[in-house]
Amino acid sequence: MPCMMKLGTLAVSFIHKIYYLFDVPFDSTVKWAGKNWNEYDVESSFRLPVMTLGILENESKKL
Repeated sequence: MPCMMKLGTLAVSFIHKIYYLFDVPFDSTVKWAGKNWNEYDVESSFRLPVMTLGILENESKKL
């Protein structure tokens, strides 16, 4: 599950895309950050990554 600690690590590492094999649930803090981070912190060079969920989920379950 994506959490704020992971999102912060990705942002300060300038990682702009992340892919999850499964359609994972987000906690409420991550949902808030996804909606508000870039809007409230427009001067920052840190940006949240684009997260793509559920890539190859069916194939992963077969492993």
